[in-house]
Amino acid sequence: MLDLDNFKALNDTYGHLYGDQWLKNIASVLIDVSRKYEGTSYRYGGEEFVILFANKTSEEVYAILEEIALD
Repeated sequence: MLDLDNFKALNDTYGHLYGDQWLKNIASVLIDVSRKYEGTSYRYGGEEFVILFANKTSEEVYAILEEIALD
């Protein structure tokens, strides 16, 4: 699960259209990564996302998450 901290501040500073585009960009990265590693991504709430990886060890998932953080 991924929760984007301080998202309200981004919306308050730059506007909701900018915030919406930012969410779409984040979702696009998560979709690409989840497809690459045979997972499924979901938007869970306003600024929360979930990626499910079936048949992956915790070590494999950790390596995938590191890739997301570095992109």
